[in-house]
Amino acid sequence: MLSSTSCLLRPVEKEDIERSLVWRNDDAIKKNLLSYRLPITKPMEDAWIEKAMNGDKDRIVFAIEDVATKKHVGFIELNSIDYFNRNAQYAIVIGDENARGKGIASSATQLILNYGFNQLNLHKIYLQVAAYNTNALQLYKKLNFKEEGTLIQQHFMDGQYHNMICMAILAENFNIS
Repeated sequence: MLSSTSCLLRPVEKEDIERSLVWRNDDAIKKNLLSYRLPITKPMEDAWIEKAMNGDKDRIVFAIEDVATKKHVGFIELNSIDYFNRNAQYAIVIGDENARGKGIASSATQLILNYGFNQLNLHKIYLQVAAYNTNALQLYKKLNFKEEGTLIQQHFMDGQYHNMICMAILAENFNIS
């Protein structure tokens, strides 16, 4: 487990399925997740949780707990881990809306960056974020992610195309605060 004063990253558990199923079917969350947009069924979520629990050589998923409430509030992961080129893609969801705006996403991100750079010996961690997701962009810039480029009209949402911002942080630019 990885922990800070505001959050704890722990292994995914079977009990996380019900919350995860609700979050992954919430339209407001789906808008920012940029992942599978059709309804998620219980068997689909069972398979996702099972895979996250059993581990995968190119994907590490943690459940995020709020230290103050001891509640499971989201997930964070490194996926597409490339051990030869020493890079991975980052993703996060704070599904519990009561946990948003409390610094949990920032702390969880710092913890997983520290894990990626110092435990997995990664050189680069990257992400894509919709240009309309200003809260996420602000967080990533605060944590020293740099913009690498823009994918023009890459993402179709709410009847229109949106740009995707590609960002990354290198191990040499990571500072845990």
